[in-house]
Amino acid sequence: MEKLKELKNILRNITTPIYLAGHVNPDHDSIGSCLAMGRLLEKMGKEVYVLLESKNQDLLEVHDNSHLVINNVDNITSPYTLVALDLNETSRLGVYESLYSSADFTINIDHHQGNFTNADFVISDSSVSSTCEIIYNLICKFGREYIDQPIASTLYAGILTDTSGFSRRISSTTMQIAQWLINKGINYENIIRNTISKRSLYELQALAYLVSQIKLEDKLHYLVIDKSLPQLSELTHLQITKSISEELRKIDSIDTFVIFILESDHIVGKVMSNLTKNANVIAELFGGGGHKGEAGFIVQHTDYLKLVNEIKQYMKGN
Repeated sequence: MEKLKELKNILRNITTPIYLAGHVNPDHDSIGSCLAMGRLLEKMGKEVYVLLESKNQDLLEVHDNSHLVINNVDNITSPYTLVALDLNETSRLGVYESLYSSADFTINIDHHQGNFTNADFVISDSSVSSTCEIIYNLICKFGREYIDQPIASTLYAGILTDTSGFSRRISSTTMQIAQWLINKGINYENIIRNTISKRSLYELQALAYLVSQIKLEDKLHYLVIDKSLPQLSELTHLQITKSISEELRKIDSIDTFVIFILESDHIVGKVMSNLTKNANVIAELFGGGGHKGEAGFIVQHTDYLKLVNEIKQYMKGN
């Protein structure tokens, strides 16, 4: 890809500190792409930092290179470069969006449909499995010898989880990359267990409760997750969107499924579509986005019934 060659030259010539940030409520593709690219830049002799809020740092248990991570941004001064990974709009940077706006140079690397970041340099490829797959290809432009075992583990975790265990959005290239990473000697069985297989008893009990709460209206299945309930309050966003949602997706009668996660002053939406509808288009109704099979959004109110009605109206016309 010509844009990867162009980015290679851009990165080589950057002399300012480089900050890397993923999206709010990060998953393993988000933090994995940041950590893998951060380690590449560190090996190149760059001053590099990965931005990750302290509340999300439990993700680091699966990844190496956590020495690059910071969460205190009070002392960041210009000039600096900001690299946004695994997001297609700057609002999904959350608390780090203001740093993006003030950066001297911005780069965006992403694999979701549509791009609204207006970065100075953008690589957006929705045909690949994950942002970690793009970062793998980027590192290969510098030389695959840069991919040590810690980077390989991080890239594998990101690709594995964003494809739901290699069950969707994969290509022969994706599988070849996964095989190459395994051949680096990574503990892939441990990565699988700690990302997509392991379930706590609390999580399973919550899943049992949630299955009983699924609603069906006008062919739309939806679920409301009220985090104020004791049986749901300890669920993390990642548990909901990457494990519980995947179990719900397996219900054979479900085509379009929306999960509404009620926070104190906003709703986080997760849209999944198996057959006829485009999840990305539904998420775009509320300023979100993602992929055809899954997408997400955030709205600044807690009236989920208003959202349900808007989705039903959309589905009737489409």
